[in-house]
Amino acid sequence: ANTQLLICSQPMGWPNIYENLDEELVSPNGWRPREDLSDRAPFEPTAPYYLYVVLCRKRNFNRTHGPKKLAILFIGRDGFETFDIFYCQNDRRIPYLIVVQDHGFGYNFDRFDKRGLLSRYAKEYSAQPQLLLVGKPSKAWKGYKRTEAVPAVTRFEDGTYHEGIRRKLYHRDVPGAFKFV
Repeated sequence: ANTQLLICSQPMGWPNIYENLDEELVSPNGWRPREDLSDRAPFEPTAPYYLYVVLCRKRNFNRTHGPKKLAILFIGRDGFETFDIFYCQNDRRIPYLIVVQDHGFGYNFDRFDKRGLLSRYAKEYSAQPQLLLVGKPSKAWKGYKRTEAVPAVTRFEDGTYHEGIRRKLYHRDVPGAFKFV
């Protein structure tokens, strides 16, 4: 696989690692979604990309500032196809948390919330996560209950114009599912 590895140092901190990955490494079985969604897209998609990033906490910060390292895989592809390939096929990993937020300017051909294709995929293929972080104007998926132990995010600290509750955390409402204590 062809990869590029970049290490960028933080002032007085650990390095952050950025790695561009090839599709073969991200999806060794190929990129074959169950449904052809290409005719639904309102625009011509850009070339896909896969960026693996490891963010590192500065050495002079303790664990109250988060984990020592946080790994994120950014995928520049259709979200519905990506969910299908990663969580509904092959070894069927189940995501721990999904952020569900439908934006008006995203040009998505379907919704991510309970009224949309992502919720349907998760239910049909038993790929429902333990947690949903649901933002306005989206609605939580069926079978999820609001987690009261974690306060809702009400507004951004930078004072942006968005008023009211912005995001709420939900957990699966089934016996044996994850619960906050």
